[in-house]
Amino acid sequence: MDSFERKRNEVLERTRKFSHRAWGKCCDSHDNMIKQWNSIQGVWDLMQQYEQKQLNGDGDGSGSGDEHKIPKKMTSNYYHQVGLFRSDVYYTRPIHIFDSKAAIPNFAHYRGYNDRLFYGSYNNAKIWASQRFNFVNIFEEQYMKPYVYKSKDKNGYHSETFVKSLMNHHRVRVELKDHCVWRVRNGEKIWAGDCDGMEGFSKFSDVKLYRPLRNESGDAWSLVVGY
Repeated sequence: MDSFERKRNEVLERTRKFSHRAWGKCCDSHDNMIKQWNSIQGVWDLMQQYEQKQLNGDGDGSGSGDEHKIPKKMTSNYYHQVGLFRSDVYYTRPIHIFDSKAAIPNFAHYRGYNDRLFYGSYNNAKIWASQRFNFVNIFEEQYMKPYVYKSKDKNGYHSETFVKSLMNHHRVRVELKDHCVWRVRNGEKIWAGDCDGMEGFSKFSDVKLYRPLRNESGDAWSLVVGY
């Protein structure tokens, strides 16, 4: 956290001024969004570090690595297709990342784009994962809507609308895929209602046993896995 605050404190202080009012009192949800951006950026940076080792021929630990070196004239990147996935969710079905150049799950868009996973071409994944902080100025100047009382539009910094603005700005044509994922919470709970409306992709039979929790909202269930 200390490293995050040193690196992102300026962004936090600036963007908090435009925290989405529907989230209530500032700023837990907003700060978590910036932390999410930082984590995704960090994962991308780590991938690029490994990629450079592979391109330089010193990434596999087999001697000098010269025999594995990829001439830079042949390619500028080691990976051609990239998937970015959260670790705090339950994936109800396998996801094949080679069926699209830019794909997101088709639920929970909230007047934007679902921000829980992305896969596609290297260049499109790079925009989704590593260009959010660079997009802040453009978003505020060109896409952020002013607050309108009781408006259904998402004004200010709102994760899904921000991601949609980012991808549209870079002219990335996003495909909506029927991939259902449930968020996992403390106490072996999952949000089994996350994929409401996605018929055939949010069935309780996808896991062995569910038990409704007492004093919980209707879409919170305890998960008992019995493979």
